[in-house]
Amino acid sequence: MKIPFKLFGMLPPQLKDNGAFASNGYVDTFGLQGDLYVCFYAGALDIAVGSGDDSTPLLLEEADSSGFSDASDVTGSDMAAVIGATDDNKIYAIRYDLRKAHKRFVRPKAPTAGDGSTGAPTCASGGSVPSRAWVPRTPPRWTSKNWSKFSSRPNTEESQDPAAK
Repeated sequence: MKIPFKLFGMLPPQLKDNGAFASNGYVDTFGLQGDLYVCFYAGALDIAVGSGDDSTPLLLEEADSSGFSDASDVTGSDMAAVIGATDDNKIYAIRYDLRKAHKRFVRPKAPTAGDGSTGAPTCASGGSVPSRAWVPRTPPRWTSKNWSKFSSRPNTEESQDPAAK
């Protein structure tokens, strides 16, 4: 079964200072096609946010089981840099191409905040966007023959009384 669109939450909103964020969720990609976007929302920061520590850019990991005992980093899914201490009130996204071979479960890899004075208010969510196969096709070329079926103006031949013919 193919599912064209799905929204999900991965990291509930929370304020973290000096440590890993709690409740790092995952998405089950079974049936999804197209692209998966994982978005990170950063509030008023005074420290950096990364994967595993505050100096490694955020990235995604994937696994065959929801327990992530066989987790591996998704190649090419890392951000260009960590979310910095001055990158307040911004949204960051990682795109994951579901058309390529992948494992079933995906999540952000160990989002972690550095040691600051107030912390890092952050959350993550995302959604899958359908591939081109799910985009509705353009309607057929309309001709006068098939347009009359949808026109509010009656077709003169069909509107005549059959008994009058």
